[in-house]
Amino acid sequence: MSKKRIIYRVLVTLTTLFALLTMVGLLKPFHWSGDLVALVMDYLFGALLLVLLGFLLLKRWRWATAATLLLVLNGVGLVNYRATASPLSQDTITVALSEPTIRLMVYNIYHQNQDLAAVMAEIRKYDPDLLFLMEYSDAIQAQIESELSDYPHQLIRTSRQTMGLALLSRFPLERTEIHRSNKTRIPVFEAVINVDGNSFTFVGGHAWPPQPRWGQLHRDQVASIARVAGQIASQSTHPLIVAGDFNASQWSYAMQDLSQQANVANILRPFNLTKTSSPVWLLGLPIDHVLLSDEWVVTAIEYGDKGGSDHRPIVVDLRFD
Repeated sequence: MSKKRIIYRVLVTLTTLFALLTMVGLLKPFHWSGDLVALVMDYLFGALLLVLLGFLLLKRWRWATAATLLLVLNGVGLVNYRATASPLSQDTITVALSEPTIRLMVYNIYHQNQDLAAVMAEIRKYDPDLLFLMEYSDAIQAQIESELSDYPHQLIRTSRQTMGLALLSRFPLERTEIHRSNKTRIPVFEAVINVDGNSFTFVGGHAWPPQPRWGQLHRDQVASIARVAGQIASQSTHPLIVAGDFNASQWSYAMQDLSQQANVANILRPFNLTKTSSPVWLLGLPIDHVLLSDEWVVTAIEYGDKGGSDHRPIVVDLRFD
């Protein structure tokens, strides 16, 4: 068998596989498995580009057409989410220099982290005003809190493993509540925070990954966060921040539903493929997110180092519009 024939068969097999994945991805409004595919939608798009190039070089026009169709379907999915209305720009940054800003840090620190000194180094490097930590376990609570005593306002719920959360603030917390739905039991934080007489609401949570044994639970957990944020958005006039490790990409149904219910937009602009977690070597996933209501202007975004965790922290500078 010639090399061209072997390459052709490999490309056909890959196209068939990618077609199946694309079909599963299109089913995401109806089944959690679509959100699993959405985690790697950008990789799928890139692989389809290579397959299309291969068919074009081999002059296999029918298969090239099929690959193009799959490419379009996945490309539409990549840009089909609501991003912040105010894109980061030099003009925005220049205007904001004279305005007071709030620095938020969102960080999954990993419940078995053996390098908490590296975690603290990341926190001190960025010196956030508002710090939201996930996988805040009983085992690491004492050491973390002893080194973060300069955050006087705190909302904390520890866990033996991965579901612990901590919100540490230099600004007063006017009101706090920890929500737990009867269905999922995960904690969802709500805090009304006052900054120089202006109040905003923060909602934070952490969902399990959409793996086969937890697939529906993952969707229910993100939906619990969405319900809390959605109720706040419908009842309050305060600006809203929704943040956390949702174990879902911005292209997933779960995240799009959250965005719609809470009327918030992702700070990630279309074609921003920044990865915050690397569970497998060379495979990064965009699963940590910050979503904002329209009252916010983003003046800076940065991603820190893992610091012994398996996640990179998100650091966002914000101001009221």
